[in-house]
Amino acid sequence: MSAFLWVSAGLIAQMALIHTGGFVVAAAVLFTCVARGFGSARWLRDLVIGAVLAVLVFLFFVRFLNVNLPAGWLKPMLG
Repeated sequence: MSAFLWVSAGLIAQMALIHTGGFVVAAAVLFTCVARGFGSARWLRDLVIGAVLAVLVFLFFVRFLNVNLPAGWLKPMLG
């Protein structure tokens, strides 16, 4: 699968997951697909890195900027 298709699949997955899965899940999946598009074969590592970055961004936007992002499935943990 080419890089363009991986990145496109990540964007489509983000659009599909943002309202149900929430920002963190959608961003982690997008990060994983983009990393795969750039040649990474370590999908689990990429998913964990994407999730950590997404949680940090989520907390920054929600706590400091007062922007409401969808928490989705992780709402009990993220508040």
